[in-house]
Amino acid sequence: MAEPDTARFLADLHELRQIGKFKTGVHRPTYTPQDMESRHWLMDRMREVGLEPEMDGLGNVLGRHPGPGKKLLAGSHIETQNEAGWLDGALGVLAGLALARAGMPVDVVAFADEEGHYGSFLGSRSMVGEVTEAEIDAARHATEGKPLREALREAGLEGLPRMRLDPARYRGFLELHIEQGTQLEQAGLRSGVVTGIFGIRYFKITAIGQ
Repeated sequence: MAEPDTARFLADLHELRQIGKFKTGVHRPTYTPQDMESRHWLMDRMREVGLEPEMDGLGNVLGRHPGPGKKLLAGSHIETQNEAGWLDGALGVLAGLALARAGMPVDVVAFADEEGHYGSFLGSRSMVGEVTEAEIDAARHATEGKPLREALREAGLEGLPRMRLDPARYRGFLELHIEQGTQLEQAGLRSGVVTGIFGIRYFKITAIGQ
């Protein structure tokens, strides 16, 4: 079996972190110019390793392996929270790219808005058919109130079709994620299955008075 090029993997991570670089981290909120630049950067890297990239109407990026047979779907997200860490999400996407570069039968995905700026996992839920047009119509930015439709238009995504994943194409899904790394290492384990996830809630509190 081919071994991934770890030096190139790290170089890709450091190159991606230059897009929206902020102090020691990055600032690439969903559908901002920095976010969209990173998605087009990723599509270029996918072409270089022989994948066939496509971006859909919500900004999901999928690089399909052209060969026959079932694939492994690998990825995560590359947009970030405001002024966030540079490995969150990006690690999983570029790990998938490294597997594809090594010649493995892998499709690589970067889901849109996994950080919840405009809703709850809009990109990944859309790709499995769980997001309606009415939900997109109603969606607003969690803190700024901007309509999702307006953000999609400004990002150049208006009118593009939304992709659907074909479950029959895949053996499974792999997401390499930074938060679990130290726990697995300390336990002497190579991988883990997620059984729970942290929920994100936003609150706006106004205090009036003295």
